Amino acid sequence: MADMKKKMEQEASFLESTEETKKRVQRDLEAVTQRLDERNAAYDKLDKTKTRLQQELDDMVVDQDHLRQIVSNLEKKQKKFDQ
Repeated sequence: MADMKKKMEQEASFLESTEETKKRVQRDLEAVTQRLDERNAAYDKLDKTKTRLQQELDDMVVDQDHLRQIVSNLEKKQKKFDQ
């Protein structure tokens, strides 16, 4: 009878320890999940910023090409005028 009581106490202690470990692991998992969500949100924000900046750069390159063409045309007109 004493052996059964001792075994039950050991199993109860083991079960309690297992439950505490389970709760700790669950808290750790929730913390890691939250950090992952925060990092994913930050990544998405950076990716959107990158896309916007790339579009602005592309627009500036088009504007630059257009201005170069205008300058070239004006230089041609100036050469004709100077002759």
